[in-house]
Amino acid sequence: EATLLKNLEAGSSYKFLGVKESTLQDEKLALAVATKVYHHRLSVIWTSPLFDANRVKATNQFALPVLTYPMWTQHCPLAELREIDRETRQLVSENGGKHLLSSTAVFYLSRVVGGRGMKSVEHVYKMIKIKAAIKPYMNPDPMMRSVRVLQEGAAERGFA
Repeated sequence: EATLLKNLEAGSSYKFLGVKESTLQDEKLALAVATKVYHHRLSVIWTSPLFDANRVKATNQFALPVLTYPMWTQHCPLAELREIDRETRQLVSENGGKHLLSSTAVFYLSRVVGGRGMKSVEHVYKMIKIKAAIKPYMNPDPMMRSVRVLQEGAAERGFA
């Protein structure tokens, strides 16, 4: 018995395992959903009875990967990433992890040199984009060589 399956129309979406899926990547929606989960994890971490050093580690290892996972394939506006960083500092300050008048630079400075050790969302995004640009050139795989040639040709023609 033959059944007719409808194709997903452009602009429409469906849910798969509780996650909204679509035929196109919606970068704004993906960033908004990831930001919501990131803020929820931040609030759980920073309202917990952990020591501050452990809160920072938990933020860097448990909350931040929610945002970094889609950064490899999507473009995120820097203004929105700066806003996420600002909201992070505000939440940390409200929960006693950072004094209101303390330096933002010290907040993101490594613990080894006297800082708090937090990772900036904007800085992590920029590092990911740099790594993504360098990766094809550092890989000795012959297939990656063809990718490099294709990318260079597209750049010469003005497509990249």
